[in-house]
Amino acid sequence: ERLCDFVLSLGEGLEVCVDDCTANGFFGRSMLGRCLTSEVVESDRLRLALAFQQASESRIPQCLQVTLQEHGRNLEARLLLTDTGGSQPKYIVGLSVESGG
Repeated sequence: ERLCDFVLSLGEGLEVCVDDCTANGFFGRSMLGRCLTSEVVESDRLRLALAFQQASESRIPQCLQVTLQEHGRNLEARLLLTDTGGSQPKYIVGLSVESGG
């Protein structure tokens, strides 16, 4: 069993900064340069931003359940996010998508 289905590397503005074919396949397009928050439903965006802030301030990885909006449907996903301590990538995010969505 895997901890994550795929991993995204994000810059300081939460934009994807490393191209990943598994993530691109899941989202159905290249994610390079796209902001992760734009893939999350509006009601989860503040919690996501706070989780990134908490990860940066505490230097402790954060777990968060969010709803992704993909291809006209909503998918539940678990995120494991950590601040790398660097600038590029600033964050590493592991995503695990719930089955049956």
